[in-house]
Formats: sequence, C-alpha cells, structure tokens
Amino acid sequence: MTVRDSQATRRRILDAGRDEFSQHGYAGARVDRIAHAAGCNKQLISAYFGGKEGLYAAVREEMITGTMDEVPFDAFDLPGYAGRLFDFHQAQPQVLRLTTWAQLEGPASMSPAAAESTYAKIDAIRAAQQSGAVRADHPPEALLVLVLKLATIGSPGSGETAFPGATPDAFRNLIVGTVRTLTAPVRGPG
Repeated sequence: MTVRDSQATRRRILDAGRDEFSQHGYAGARVDRIAHAAGCNKQLISAYFGGKEGLYAAVREEMITGTMDEVPFDAFDLPGYAGRLFDFHQAQPQVLRLTTWAQLEGPASMSPAAAESTYAKIDAIRAAQQSGAVRADHPPEALLVLVLKLATIGSPGSGETAFPGATPDAFRNLIVGTVRTLTAPVRGPG
C-alpha cells in the first residue's frame, strides 16, 4: 500500500467515523458500519486508530481543531463570534450532533485540543474584561459557556428548530443581539 493510499484510507475511515458517531453516539456506533462506509475492513480501523475508542478520539480532536480553524475566536467581538459559530453549525450539523452525543454519554476527559482552546478563550475573555471591552461582573468561564450554548440555538439537531416561524436568520439575529447585551460593558452613571 502506498502512502497516498494509506492517507486516503485513513481519511475515509475518519469521515465514516464522524458520520457514524454523529448519528449514533459513541455507544451506538458500530465498527462494522464504519468499515463498510469507509470501504475497508475492521482490522484497518484497529491498525490506524487502535479501535473504536481511538477512532472516536481522533474524530473529536479533528472536529475541535476544524472548528477552531473555521471559526476564529475574538473575545473583543463575542457577538460576531457567536454569529460565526452559529453559521458554522448550520453548515456542519454533524459537529453539534457529535458534541451533543459526547455530553449525553457522560463525562469524558477533555481532549488536549479542547482544553487548550477552552483555556485560551477564557484568558482572552479575561483580557477583554480587563481592557473594558467586555463586562467584567461575570466570570469569563460563565460568559464563555453562555456564548457557546447560545450559538447552538436553532442549529440542526439542537431541538429548537421546530418552533413555528423560527428561521435560522431569526435565531442568528436573536443570538447575536443577546450576546451583545450579555457582554456589553456595564457603564456607571455618567
């Protein structure tokens, strides 16, 4: 097998794993279906990823780094970040489904990419608070959680899309406006 074939096979397995895990979660995902969708045998999944658990970790890590690459974080423009993250979830619904499955299936240790990203975002929000660009009366950790949760409202798989008249544009505008209100610096009497 050539390096090129090896990379293509690995890519097919990752893509099939992403689809399977986002549809069925870790517990419901089946290696047989992943192998079939990837056009390979189960032994190759073990060879490349060490089995189902290793493939799941690789899919989640790729999802996290892909999201970070596609949706740059800007603590000085949290409303804009929330809007861009909402747009990303609209275009990549499997990312939100996979994240939701991971949260439902119980506490898992945070991957290195997720931990690094989370702590960097918290530090950036803290810096924006210290500069006066973001309200400082809430912990940066709480603001980050709220922004991330708000950015999923109305996304495919989030459960909020069933409301009559709830269009993605309406949700996006509401999310951006809410994050703007939530993070705007509190001005004292002038």
